[in-house]
Amino acid sequence: MTITLPNGTTATKRMVEYSNAIQKASKPSYVQGDYVAPVQEKIEIDLTSATVVIGHRYVLRIVYKDLYEAPGQFTHTY
Repeated sequence: MTITLPNGTTATKRMVEYSNAIQKASKPSYVQGDYVAPVQEKIEIDLTSATVVIGHRYVLRIVYKDLYEAPGQFTHTY
């Protein structure tokens, strides 16, 4: 199957998946609700009461839920 992309080029799609056909007597239904846009999570970390010792290493690990890597594999140093 050949499809036309928005930029005008074409691409070949090897496999097309279809859902089950709706039967005449099946009486399909749906649930309609208000759209709620996703919101970024906000986390505040308060270290004002922490006792910092010179020479010790402190690590803050943040695991992102929306990355495809295994938890903990994506790292960033601040």
